[in-house]
Amino acid sequence: MAYSYTWPAGLPQVPQKGYTEDKGFLLIKTPMDSGPAKIRKRGKRPDVLNVSFIMTNDQVAILQYFVEYTILGTARFAFPHPRLTVNPLDPQYAEVRVAPQGEGVMYNLAYLAPNYYTVSLQLEVLP
Repeated sequence: MAYSYTWPAGLPQVPQKGYTEDKGFLLIKTPMDSGPAKIRKRGKRPDVLNVSFIMTNDQVAILQYFVEYTILGTARFAFPHPRLTVNPLDPQYAEVRVAPQGEGVMYNLAYLAPNYYTVSLQLEVLP
């Protein structure tokens, strides 16, 4: 599959600080007059990847440019899926978008050491 945008090569391709993955379905829960509620599957919801990287000042600048000017904060892009990529030389890409947190926060930076930051973001894997 050809992607319009791809996670920049100048950024880490594998999370170094942490990674979690949330999977699930869209469900409808209907209360009943008696007994347990009825639950039905409505469809597939996007899986969520929470990824954290260690980045330099230069890499943070690449990320900022990518989010603000390349994908404009909303476009889909190819991201090397951390669980599905067995060989880093042959990454398995997932189509994702950045899932803004709170008031449109696209990613979080935390100072780690001079010229190094922990960068965390949430990505939605699109079905």
